[in-house]
Order: sequence, then C-alpha cells, then structure tokens
Amino acid sequence: MDGFTEGDRDRTIEIEKGITAMNGRLELLERDQRVSLKRIRRLPDLTATAIVKAVSKRALFLIGLGIALGSLLGGAGIEVARKMVAAALAGAGH
Repeated sequence: MDGFTEGDRDRTIEIEKGITAMNGRLELLERDQRVSLKRIRRLPDLTATAIVKAVSKRALFLIGLGIALGSLLGGAGIEVARKMVAAALAGAGH
C-alpha cells in the first residue's frame, strides 16, 4: 500500500480514541436524558400532590361543591353557585 505511513497509522489511532471518547459522552448524555424524562413525567403527579396537601379539606369540599353546582346549573349558574358558596361561608362563620 503506497502512501500509508507511520503518521497515517498514528492519526487513525487518534481518530479511534476520539470516537471512543465521543461514544462515552453520548452514552452519558442519553442516560441523563432518560433520568430527566422520568423526572418530567413525575412532575404533574408531584404538583397535584403538593396542591392537595396545601389546600384544606374544607376548601376542597367548597370548590367541588361550586364546580358541581356550576355544572348542574349551566354556564349562567356559575354566579348562582358563587353566591351560594359565599352564603355558606358566611353562615359557617357565625
């Protein structure tokens, strides 16, 4: 093989080392992306759990009651539901 020198051999070895190092970095990147993806998938569950823990049971009940009344009465019933919840809160305060 004409033209194949010791320098060509050394360059080939260096290129192989570079490719091996690049493969290692790609594997690390893929692993990190898998870990991040798992965290992102869990985020909505963690957020919902934090909201439920932060809101009291009474507030959740009143919110649910308002949603139920609003959907029962239709779009215009939202105002009626809001007034009923406000009256219930005023009555519970006495």
